[in-house]
Amino acid sequence: MFETNGTNGNSRNAPKLMNGCAAMGLGAIRAGCQYVAAYPITPQTEYLEYMSQALPATGGVFQQLNDEISSIMACYGAAAAGAKAMTASVGPGLTLMIDGLANAAGAELPMVLGAMTRAHVGVSAGLLPAQSDIRMLKGGGNGDYHLPILAPASCQETAELTFAAFVLAEKYRTPVVVVIDGFMANMMEAVNFQKDVPAHEAWDWSVGHTRDAQVYVTSYYTPEADTATCYRLQEKYRVMREREVLYEEFMTDDAEFVIVAFGIMARVAKQVVVSARQQGIKVGLFRPITIFPFPENELNQIARGVKSILVTEMNFGQILIDVKLAANGACPVHFYGQPAMPIKPMQLFKKLRELATDGHG
Repeated sequence: MFETNGTNGNSRNAPKLMNGCAAMGLGAIRAGCQYVAAYPITPQTEYLEYMSQALPATGGVFQQLNDEISSIMACYGAAAAGAKAMTASVGPGLTLMIDGLANAAGAELPMVLGAMTRAHVGVSAGLLPAQSDIRMLKGGGNGDYHLPILAPASCQETAELTFAAFVLAEKYRTPVVVVIDGFMANMMEAVNFQKDVPAHEAWDWSVGHTRDAQVYVTSYYTPEADTATCYRLQEKYRVMREREVLYEEFMTDDAEFVIVAFGIMARVAKQVVVSARQQGIKVGLFRPITIFPFPENELNQIARGVKSILVTEMNFGQILIDVKLAANGACPVHFYGQPAMPIKPMQLFKKLRELATDGHG
């Protein structure tokens, strides 16, 4: 079963039970996605299964290609032609897509990438969920560029932020990443998403148009043109940092300690905050929703008023450096993580209590 535009009665208004992969697909459909090219890999395959049915039902085109390289380059071509394009993959596949993503960023082509992350380094048979690949996705290719990264914490938010990713991609003419871990990719939750497809017009810079705004992608640039492109990209990222930062604060007003977590680990941390408050520990949660642009100014203000910060991730510290830079020495920053599977609430609570007992962390 899949749900697209709700043309049958009131089906659109009813919550749907779906996993994170399907929720991502739903958000893409509602955003007017016209083209998906991808290659199956666990735990992303459910996204392909959903889109292979839902996208043609709305007049779009779905293609399963031979590998991740051809998939990202097919999306590159579709985006250059003015279509709303998306692909998705997992760690090893994302690695193969980096060259295409870097070139799409340089060519200023809007597209969306769904990243379902799992554990281990390189290619392996290990399929455990993890919050990996963040450092790579922020701009792992050549040159000075960034990819906006949105990190949902629920299936509902996955649909919403995938929708938002298409809006951002078109607004800034850039690839945008929506990242969920393998746990969220398979987790089933009720999703009630009511957004309407935003208006979409053929862009005057795309292939087939002859206006002055048309973009030329070539293997050769003059030094002047190449330099101008680099400066234009940096100005774009500056504006993103000013206008597109998303974050959540939970019980931070009087907090003496703050946990920083994103995605599924933010849900674990929120449980710990509630339990700790019941035991008299004044702790709050700060959740970055945009990994780039990172909410560094907002987190810096919090760091100035707390005894210490505890960063928790399903990895060995992929946003830790962002948190330390944001704190800028205002308070100690500690880390508690593991390479796979969400940390259990009692484990995280024990670590927090150790910091609180120490007093200053």
